[in-house]
Order: sequence, then C-alpha cells, then structure tokens
Amino acid sequence: MKYSIVTLFKRTLLQARDFWPHITALFFIKLLATPLALMRPLAMKILIDCAFGKEALPGYITFFFPGKFHFDFKTIVFISAALIILIALVDNVIEVFAWIFETFTGEKMVLKFRTVVFNHIQRLSLAYHDRKGISDSIYRMQWDTVGVRTFLLDNISPLIQSIITLLSMIVVMYFIQWQLATIALCVIPPLFILTRLSTKRLNKTWSKVKEDESLAMSVVHEVLSSLRIVKAFGQENNENSRFIKQSDKAFVGQIKVAWVGASFNFLVRSMSL
Repeated sequence: MKYSIVTLFKRTLLQARDFWPHITALFFIKLLATPLALMRPLAMKILIDCAFGKEALPGYITFFFPGKFHFDFKTIVFISAALIILIALVDNVIEVFAWIFETFTGEKMVLKFRTVVFNHIQRLSLAYHDRKGISDSIYRMQWDTVGVRTFLLDNISPLIQSIITLLSMIVVMYFIQWQLATIALCVIPPLFILTRLSTKRLNKTWSKVKEDESLAMSVVHEVLSSLRIVKAFGQENNENSRFIKQSDKAFVGQIKVAWVGASFNFLVRSMSL
C-alpha cells in the first residue's frame, strides 16, 4: 500500500513526537548561523568604510572604548580582523555543539524507530514473510529507519532555516533596492514548478532503487542461510552472478537518481546566474 507524501510526513512526525523538543532545540541552535552569516560582511564593511574611507566607526564598536580614544588606520584594521576571528570562532563553537547534539538526537531516534519496526515485523503474518522474504524486513529495519533520521534532522531543519534566511535576505534587499528584489522574486515560480517535477521523478526512481537493493540483500541472505547446500553443489559462481545482476539494477537506479538530482541542481544554479 502506497501513501502520499503528506500522509507519510504526518505519520513520521507523529512517531517522532517524543523528539520534538530535541528537534526544536537543534533547529534554534542551527538558526544562530543565520545572523552570523549576515554579520560576516560587517567586518569588511567597517574596514572599507572606516579604515580606507572617512566614515566614523559604528556606536556598537566605539561603546567598548574610552570616549576620547583615537581610532587610527591600524586600530580599525585590528578591530575588523578581531571581528572576523570572533564571528568564525562563535560559528565553530555552535557547529560543534550542534553536531554532538544532532548525533545524540539522531541515534536515539533511530533506536526508537528500529524498535517500533522490529515489533511490527514480529506481528506480521507468516504469509507476508514468505512472500517478501526475511531479508527485506532486515533491510527496512536497518536502512529505512536511518532515512527517517535523515529526513527529520538533515532535511526539514535546514529547509526551514533556508526559508528564514531567504525571507531575511528578501527583506534586506527590499530596503536596499526594491526593484532588484522584485526581479529576484520572479525566479520563485519556475523553481517551484521545477521542484515539483523533479520530486515526482526522484520518488519513482528512488522507490525502485530501494526495491532492487532489498532484492540484492535477499540474495546474500539466501546464500548464507543455505551455504552448505551452495558449496555442496558448487553454485558459488552462479549465486555470485545472481547477486551482481541484482546489484547492477540498484547501481543503475542510483545513477538515475544522481542524474535527476544533478540536473535539478544545474537548472537551479543556471536560473540563479
């Protein structure tokens, strides 16, 4: 039985409800990278406008110095360099903390999902296992649960973060020059259509890849579970050929997925030029 993307998304969020606080906290930790990214050009602006130009230093810089402090060229260069180092240092600290916290949350999440899948597999009928094979259940429990972690932690959170960053950039652009911002927004409808088309192709191809990988795993399981018979009749080469044939199908599917993804990335980059 196949479910729509919306249904799968709802069911995934429902299963991960115990980890919503962790995911939310991780999202806000990573969200700190947005203002830091916007602050990176600040040091260069101070260097160009205040060191090489004639503008005065901003108040949030002069606040930390005595009232009659003289800001010469070397001092302003030093302040700009210190800002660059400070921003990079804070960014690295946040990244390390986010990495550790994401690993903790992800591993706990995968463990819970594997437990749920394992309990579900035990309750399935023997007819299902006879039809699909034990290796398919092992493959689903081992790899699909990791896919849920990737979806929730590596896709959803960065997607929301990118949307917030995009909206922030649009607001800034409108304050600078609204005509340029309006022109930039014209690429959003074509990008939406392109994303929808690419998603349909990726879903179809990726589902076929998963089936082929599961079948390749079933060959390994069948051979290893009856290895004495295989060796007794000298069928090692035949079984090896069967494994290669099935793995080649998954390999071709992976190439198709990579082609669709690369084509989408190429078109998006071309539209952003």
